[in-house]
Amino acid sequence: MRVARFAFERGGLLALAALVVYAIAAPSHIVDADNAEFTTLGAIGGGGHPSGYPLYLMYLRATQWLPGSSPAHTASLATVLLASLQVWVLFQAARAWGASVLAASIAVAVFAAGPFVLRMNIQVEVFALNGLVAASVLWLAGERGPVRGVMRAALLGLVAGLGMSNHLTCTLLAPVGIWGIVCAWREATGSKPMVLAAAVGGVVLGLVPYAYLFVTDENLMAWRAPQSFGDLVAIFLRTDYGTTSVGISGNAPVDSIASLGAYAVYVARSLLYGLPLIALGALLSRVMRPADGESRGSWIALAASWLLAGVVLTWIADAPTVGSGLFVVRRYQLLSVLVLVIPISIGIDFLAAHFRAARGGSTPSAWQSAVAASVVFVLLAVLTIPRVRALHSPAVELAARNMLGTLPAGSVVLGEGDELHAGTRYLQLVLGIRTDVTYIHLAGLGSPWYREKFRAYGIPVDTLRGKTALADLARGIHASKRPLFVVSRSLPFLHEMPSYPHGFLLRVLPEGARAPTLDEVVELDRTIYAAFDLDYPKPGPNDELAMVVHHRYASTWVLLAGALRSAGRSQDASAAEDIARQLLPE
Repeated sequence: MRVARFAFERGGLLALAALVVYAIAAPSHIVDADNAEFTTLGAIGGGGHPSGYPLYLMYLRATQWLPGSSPAHTASLATVLLASLQVWVLFQAARAWGASVLAASIAVAVFAAGPFVLRMNIQVEVFALNGLVAASVLWLAGERGPVRGVMRAALLGLVAGLGMSNHLTCTLLAPVGIWGIVCAWREATGSKPMVLAAAVGGVVLGLVPYAYLFVTDENLMAWRAPQSFGDLVAIFLRTDYGTTSVGISGNAPVDSIASLGAYAVYVARSLLYGLPLIALGALLSRVMRPADGESRGSWIALAASWLLAGVVLTWIADAPTVGSGLFVVRRYQLLSVLVLVIPISIGIDFLAAHFRAARGGSTPSAWQSAVAASVVFVLLAVLTIPRVRALHSPAVELAARNMLGTLPAGSVVLGEGDELHAGTRYLQLVLGIRTDVTYIHLAGLGSPWYREKFRAYGIPVDTLRGKTALADLARGIHASKRPLFVVSRSLPFLHEMPSYPHGFLLRVLPEGARAPTLDEVVELDRTIYAAFDLDYPKPGPNDELAMVVHHRYASTWVLLAGALRSAGRSQDASAAEDIARQLLPE
């Protein structure tokens, strides 16, 4: 009887369906830069980029026992566990805000199967845990929440602290959390100050995971470890990026109106287009006229949290509405979509009551509601998974594998592209592939602590200064007799040193050295590309990083085609252009 109640009345069946579907769809390879970073640090230790994300990294370290087919798969399965728990807690939250079993089940099912939600819930990222934190806040702060008084305040404080130890966007739900503390104050039968003390104590306890950054291991993937409390605060506040920045620099001014339009489309696609209208209607209705036994303050707090996590965040975000900027902001906007689950469930109940009044009929039982919602979730997920798998292409991991597999022993690569950097680190540090190759991420050379890491590799990165720093670095690498490769074809020293395409890299030779002939280069690259592992579905033009990877593959043959055509060899140039077309996204 208890099992049946948990499955049908408490959301257990829907959470189980989510666990199974998410686990089946979870990728067994790395899929992007942050994904590769967290997978690596979860496997070997080390702190993440600001704000550090210690709670999630500690969780990944603690779940290395999971039976994944690869370290990336193990970390994906660990994230799936968090995501399925998020589904269960979000169901409890909807019930705590007054929704029926049917309405809570359907609203949560639609949310959990949404394209971007499903994508983030099955890949190694902090956002499944961030959603679990948000759902917990909604549950604890609900009028019918599981605890009252001092305990409500203590748990809200603890969840808030743990949430900030994972991802700072959880603070955008502060209005709901504060309302929960107000409720706890009113409910307390003893000393009122104990409520505030419990809340503050919970926050402090929840921030304890930040101590992990002082004791975890250093490695080439890890961010610099804090040496003082001031360093820790700087990491927490993300001062290297800007506390209020989403971390994307160098972009053109952002059109806030266009950003809001893109946000509206994102929310609509995440919630079957019509449900956001139901949510806004229910939210406005409850703010204007709360149901019996409800407080207007709770719905005002919920509306404020949605506005902060959605509209305000979108308006101030310093990221474009295309490419990587759009992807980054969408991850942050996930919380606003999650918040809408509460008014959606209330709206569904309202519509269902009017339908029954007009047409008659009875309310579905708990088991009927649970089964129906689980079926809805599975059907929507089946429609969503093919697109998610295209975006979870193995192209990112295989690009790093292909690069490392074609390099001479002891090579040094001056790299660009966060996904290539993080992918290479995962292969070398976790899987032990081609550890003889030294990969230096050019974007990190502006940080003294990053340059210092390469002292042990005999590369004088830490002593370089001024406009000639990269040229001096190249000369130093040549002096050490190590082969030098670069990813970028626009580095300033390339006009001083001979170079030629080597796979999707350029090999840079010492000044005065003889470069191979054009025929030799073409034959070399034919051999290299023949050895590349490209055995996966060819990406489309909107497949994000997989598309970027394939444009990088094709660029070599575009370059060779131009050189062949300049040499008057039109037929050979056409053959090179044909190879480029085969590599480009469809």
